[in-house]
Amino acid sequence: MPHVAAPLRERLLQERLQNRPRADAYLRFLVEELKPQVDVRYATAPGRASTFLMGSSMGGLISCYG
Repeated sequence: MPHVAAPLRERLLQERLQNRPRADAYLRFLVEELKPQVDVRYATAPGRASTFLMGSSMGGLISCYG
């Protein structure tokens, strides 16, 4: 957030994110909760070789991280 004034940025980080990154929790949700439900409801190939993660903008960043 380079365009946000430092005091406001720090306050947002503390209040909203509680100074904890959320990327790992989001990826855990995708793998442990969402993907299994998709596999149950739709005709998918549930194996690792048939699964990928993609997105654009912030979704692209978390996809690269994942």
